[in-house]
Amino acid sequence: MSQTVVGLPPRAANRPVRTKTAGAGHARDFMSWIVGVLFLFGLTTTAWAEPGIDARRVVLGSHQPLTGPASEFSAIGHAAQAWFQYVNDLGGIHGRQIELRIRDDRLQPERAVEAIRTLVVQDQVFALFASVGKRTHAAAQPAWASFQLPDFFVQSNAPEWTDPARPGVFAFEPTPEVEARVLGQYLLRKHGGERIVVWHASKFREAAFMLLRHGFTPQVQRKESDTSPEALQGIVKSLKQARPQVVVALAEYGDLLRFLQVFDAEGGTALVYTGTALADSETPRLLSLAMLKQLRLLTALPLALEQDHPGIQLHRKLLEVYAPDLVMSRWTIQGQAAAELMTAVLERSGRDLSASTALRSAERLDLPKSHLLPPVALDSQQHRALTSLRVIQLHPDRVDSLSDWIDGR
Repeated sequence: MSQTVVGLPPRAANRPVRTKTAGAGHARDFMSWIVGVLFLFGLTTTAWAEPGIDARRVVLGSHQPLTGPASEFSAIGHAAQAWFQYVNDLGGIHGRQIELRIRDDRLQPERAVEAIRTLVVQDQVFALFASVGKRTHAAAQPAWASFQLPDFFVQSNAPEWTDPARPGVFAFEPTPEVEARVLGQYLLRKHGGERIVVWHASKFREAAFMLLRHGFTPQVQRKESDTSPEALQGIVKSLKQARPQVVVALAEYGDLLRFLQVFDAEGGTALVYTGTALADSETPRLLSLAMLKQLRLLTALPLALEQDHPGIQLHRKLLEVYAPDLVMSRWTIQGQAAAELMTAVLERSGRDLSASTALRSAERLDLPKSHLLPPVALDSQQHRALTSLRVIQLHPDRVDSLSDWIDGR
């Protein structure tokens, strides 16, 4: 029968305790000598006390759709692995190599739960990193939380991960509410006295109200609808009658794209502002030149079209060297950016890395900028990384930046 060892992580606590046998005194003397040698080399025993950490490496885990209809998101993990390999070739972090184990969940909740079990029991990971998907991670998170291990930079814009802050959980993407606060600040400065209509899908109601709290004049109207083709046609016709100078559109990627295509087909002439969903170098292929001239977007990360951006230039080189089969996309950029942030947390945690030191370092992180990241500031109440955004205009061959960083916290 195994005995429970108090004070160790759950997995270690359930391992059998070895009883004393003949010759144990010699073995104990030998182990004491080993510990002394390790101490002389600066390898503290803290590194051995938790799963996924030893003197030479730290092991991170992630569940992502490596296969299946959503496999394009797997580029996030593969690009992160490329960044970690680059860091490892530079000597690692405090002498440790970073390993990222990715388990395939096909973006299915039940597979995500199984992936968590594999990551903890088989892969012995130190922390979860950059797991993808709202529904999949929501299904997997209770199992993960039971092991009391850190959960860094969930790849989801769902507010429930960080509003309010959850102990040990950090998210990466901006929420619709963060985007609304940024849009509200910019629009008030740029279009404060103009006729503005805010259209939003039903699930973006809170974001719309967040935007309207910035003190706009009564000329601002709010319109809510579902996103069926008939509803979008009706909304666009009502917009033409209202004749706004500015339209704000808040919805998910596919719904936004359909809205803009209907708006364009119906001859809409207003400027259209929206969040980060369409901040993609592929967007110019999907919209007319006329619509691109009217469209304003938010982004936290540089786009592949920004070929002169130093971070994009480095990203391209890293993919060529470490992931030659990957094609640069918004997902590879997002993967490297998240990995840069994870590296900053590990670096600031020091040589005596543990779950507690990593979580403290994350909550004290104030990163003015990195290769791909905007300014990032985390604390005990703020667990979401991307809250500084800029306003951009897309062209087929370039990106125009229309603002400095705007803080959406």
